[in-house]
Amino acid sequence: MCRHALERDDVLVFTQPDEPSPSPSADSDAPIWRSPQKTYVGRSIRAPSGDKIGTLCMTHGCKRALTSAELAEFDDFACLLEGALQNRIVSSTLAELASELDVARREALLDPLAQVWNRRGLDVVGGKLVAQARRNARPLAAAMIDIDRFKVINDALGHAQGDAVIMRLAASLRRVARQ
Repeated sequence: MCRHALERDDVLVFTQPDEPSPSPSADSDAPIWRSPQKTYVGRSIRAPSGDKIGTLCMTHGCKRALTSAELAEFDDFACLLEGALQNRIVSSTLAELASELDVARREALLDPLAQVWNRRGLDVVGGKLVAQARRNARPLAAAMIDIDRFKVINDALGHAQGDAVIMRLAASLRRVARQ
């Protein structure tokens, strides 16, 4: 029955006939339902993309005619389910985007080679650290380093060696600095 509900765009209501139906021909599209349940109500559920992804169904052990109000409530519940699925997807997407934004913000504040705060990072993070030190009445120290005649190193040994010097200096500073 779910297959038939999935193929439709409205609510499918099927009530099992009192007498067993003859076996349909192979090319028949009529629902076949051999179940102790006598009433089936189903509706396709769509993903936010519009693709049908399953059905919401309800069965009853007795033959039962549903009122138009009951059918409307069933359809409303299916709409709520689709909305909940959409909210779940949107929430998941927002969490992923927030995580990517956090990474991008951090990368914007760090020197990509040395992985230490750049000038912008010092402005942003430094202000927070100063405020925290004041709040907690704790001392705070900061260092800004310039490598004298660094251009000479790059010109004489090449940029790869210059990068290695910067990375080793940054690693040394991280080892001796408190977090």
